[in-house]
Amino acid sequence: MSLSKHIIELLHNHDCVIIPGFGAFLTKSIAASHRNDVFSPPKKSISFNGMLKENDGLLANEISATENISYNAALKKIKKEVKALLSSLNIDKVEIDNIGVFELNAEKKIQFQPNQNINFEPKSFGLESFTRAPRKTSSPDKKIKTLSIPDYAIRYAAILILLIGISSISYISFNEYQNEQKVESLADAQKQILENVQTATFDLGEYAKINIPIKQNLIPTKPNSIYYSVIAGSFRSMDNANKKLQSLINLGYKASFTSVNPKGLHRVAYARLYNRNEAVKLMARIKKEKGNDAWLLIEK
Repeated sequence: MSLSKHIIELLHNHDCVIIPGFGAFLTKSIAASHRNDVFSPPKKSISFNGMLKENDGLLANEISATENISYNAALKKIKKEVKALLSSLNIDKVEIDNIGVFELNAEKKIQFQPNQNINFEPKSFGLESFTRAPRKTSSPDKKIKTLSIPDYAIRYAAILILLIGISSISYISFNEYQNEQKVESLADAQKQILENVQTATFDLGEYAKINIPIKQNLIPTKPNSIYYSVIAGSFRSMDNANKKLQSLINLGYKASFTSVNPKGLHRVAYARLYNRNEAVKLMARIKKEKGNDAWLLIEK
């Protein structure tokens, strides 16, 4: 069958190859395996289904591309090959190279016997099953050779081991004695250094006088007091706040800073008073005489 080479090529890369009007070849992947001492690589087994006859275009396109003919010409070639194959099956078995053998049973249905020697798994190209050689086991009748050691050699070895043990113990004891002497010497030296430090005097010379200017608060504060501050203004710039403070002091007010407001503005007060009535009177006088805006802030 001249179509066999195209079918084989497609079976290496597809799981189903349909021959229009005849049936379909199906492949199934089988993992590598071993049985007893025989190891087999991965393979694709092949089967045949006579119910799948509808053209899917796969085989026709392969023939068209490989033989450089039109698609319709490829279909005509397939139809001709199928007709010849069916005629041959009515007479005897038909073998397709490297695929398998076809024959008709008593009910005139197509039976297929695949060629087991062909592997359609492309990953296993060139790999074949192999048999592992059985392991060689030693004969139980063989005697194990033993080494005979004279008695005098054993006695000499025992004496030698004893001498080595005594020498090791002496060496370890001497090292321990040396370590103890070193520890005692170190402890004495540290004790002497501590005594010298405790009795030593240090001449640090005369201390230089340092004058630190202390800036007093503008208004003395009393613990747990409530202040009634008459606010002149709030400033984001500290420089502007200082200018306002100085101008109020120059006008005769007991001006002072209050606490910074939640927005970070520096508040300047005409005065911070302990009496609410005095603060209210001051605020009224400022508004009346100066015409300036002022408001009352209660600070706890």
